[in-house]
Amino acid sequence: MRAHNPAAAILVLAMIMIALPTTTGLCQAPDDLTVIAAKLDGLADEMGLIEELNALQLSAQEIAAVLEIVEDVQAATAPIITARVAILEQLEPLLRSKRAALIADTQPTADLLAQIAAIDDQLADLDTRMDAAIVASAPRYRDVLTDDQVALVSGVEDARRQVVMLIEVMRDMPAEKFNREAPGWARELEQLEAGLSAQRILDLFIAARNLSAEEYQQQGGEIVKGLMAIYAPRPEVADAMLAHFFADSRMPAILKDKQAAAANAG
Repeated sequence: MRAHNPAAAILVLAMIMIALPTTTGLCQAPDDLTVIAAKLDGLADEMGLIEELNALQLSAQEIAAVLEIVEDVQAATAPIITARVAILEQLEPLLRSKRAALIADTQPTADLLAQIAAIDDQLADLDTRMDAAIVASAPRYRDVLTDDQVALVSGVEDARRQVVMLIEVMRDMPAEKFNREAPGWARELEQLEAGLSAQRILDLFIAARNLSAEEYQQQGGEIVKGLMAIYAPRPEVADAMLAHFFADSRMPAILKDKQAAAANAG
């Protein structure tokens, strides 16, 4: 049975409604369609976020601790968001002036373009400050969560799965094909500058192939660890992914809803 894709369903609904003639009375005004489609897109996206959060299997204590960090981050970033809104309000009339010039098929003035560029620079500075404020929370999340939970939202688990797939490809290769192609794979992977030489990578491939299925179940984890550097995110990238996952503006409400659901279930 094929899995239901909410986003695809929304797209199909939108296409159908656009195709309906307005005289039937079945088609909403374009603005109404845009609003409901945006709402449904947002709901589908939020459900995806909840599914990722559910995968962490947070305890009640972990939810409470994470919520405290999330609210602290929101408090720290609130002034930056306020400043961004103010700057965007300044940007809007400038962009409308640029639009008017383009409609008239004339070049926007140098002064107008300079003002827009200056605001772009201010926005870029705010983005940098926002990112720094969010990523600063990563150590607090690491203190609360287990290593396995952190791995799920910091890119580490994705890297592990990539390594496992790579090893399985190598284990499943016929001997002649492995001898012909594996050295080239190893040389290409060496170029990723993960600190592993092509020979070391090839040796781990060979070690994986030499294990029986039962031995691989028991010892394969060490080979995976040996190759993890190929795909593992750098520490600073992992911290950014971890912190930004919880920095989603919907996260506080989701965590509070989960607390309420747990209380009602209890």
